[in-house]
Amino acid sequence: MHMKVKLFIGLAFAAIATGGCFLAGNSAPRHQFTPDEIANIEALTAGESSGHCKWKYAGKNNYGIDEYHCVTNGTGYSCTCGSVGH
Repeated sequence: MHMKVKLFIGLAFAAIATGGCFLAGNSAPRHQFTPDEIANIEALTAGESSGHCKWKYAGKNNYGIDEYHCVTNGTGYSCTCGSVGH
C-alpha cells in the first residue's frame, strides 16, 4: 500500500510539472509597442513632460475616432507628454 501512495505522488508531481511547462511555453506574447508609444515613453522617461510636447495625429482608433498623441515631434498645440486625446 505504501508503494501505491509513492507512485501516486510521483505521477501527480510529473503531471503538475508537465502542465507548468506547457503553460509557460504557451503564454501570450508580449505587447509590441508602436513608434508613437515608444516616443511617448521616451519623452516621459527623459523628463520632458514639462510642456515640450505637442499634439500629433495618430490616425483612427479601434472605434473609428480620430486619436492624437502628445509627443516631442508633434506639430499641434502644447500638451503634457504622453497624453492621448480624441
